[in-house]
Amino acid sequence: MTLEKQDLQAFRERWKTVAEVEKSELRQMSMAQRWRQFDAILRMAVADVVVLLDTDKLPHLLAKAEQEGLYT
Repeated sequence: MTLEKQDLQAFRERWKTVAEVEKSELRQMSMAQRWRQFDAILRMAVADVVVLLDTDKLPHLLAKAEQEGLYT
């Protein structure tokens, strides 16, 4: 199956439209919604990092972060 230039242009235009809709939706989000979304992403990232860390090294890493003022 080959894609014609017209098909590629239509594909690109559809994705431009999708991007515009997403941009509009983001602008309409309240700060509370944005904060909840950010918080959820942060919690998932922290959970993944904790799982990946060797539990024997965790106290040392937390102490180092506290010394550097990154964690209190």
